Amino acid sequence: MNNATLNVYIQYIPVEYKLQPSESINNMGDLQITVKNAENLPAADRSGTSDPFAVFTLNNEKVHKTKTIKKNCNPEFNESFNVTVLSRSTSVFEVDVFDWNQIGNDKKIASGSIQLDDLPPYEKTVKEIQLKNELSKSTAPGGKFILHIVFRPSLVGRKKQNSGVVDGAARALTGIGSGVGNVVTSSGTFVGNKANTLVSGVGSGFGLLKKK
Repeated sequence: MNNATLNVYIQYIPVEYKLQPSESINNMGDLQITVKNAENLPAADRSGTSDPFAVFTLNNEKVHKTKTIKKNCNPEFNESFNVTVLSRSTSVFEVDVFDWNQIGNDKKIASGSIQLDDLPPYEKTVKEIQLKNELSKSTAPGGKFILHIVFRPSLVGRKKQNSGVVDGAARALTGIGSGVGNVVTSSGTFVGNKANTLVSGVGSGFGLLKKK
């Protein structure tokens, strides 16, 4: 049997890739939120006060409801809760403030929202939510809510996260794989189909490169 020699020529081509904010691990993690207080809430009662409580939602899902503070438009809450956020850059964090009624339905008196993508990791950040007055046709200010927030990045389960750092890395490696593949394929005209088989094997090993 004749001896055979296979020569494979591979050239490494660096690819510059910048992760978008939505692809960074800092885009997902846990929020520790302390509801400190509210100021200058709208007065819903004839006495010139309200019996406020607040409901916080993340992407329209209720994550916390505060206690009710009776007859006070500047209530102190000092309540804390934790919530996991899958994507800070696309999540909507909102608060609705209601006036509690012993008889009848509670009345929404104010609402507001804040951005989450500007929170520095591991640092306590004071956030003021400027509120819109929700009383009928009112043009008066709705007051504000003061929160203390600490964001701790963590990798959220892949099943819950459709995009992020994993997909970003996959796209980066896909780009690198394409560059290398083109070089090997050009040499493949000299060495034959073995070069293509090698590239396919590398792609399958990573589990990230797209199969052609």
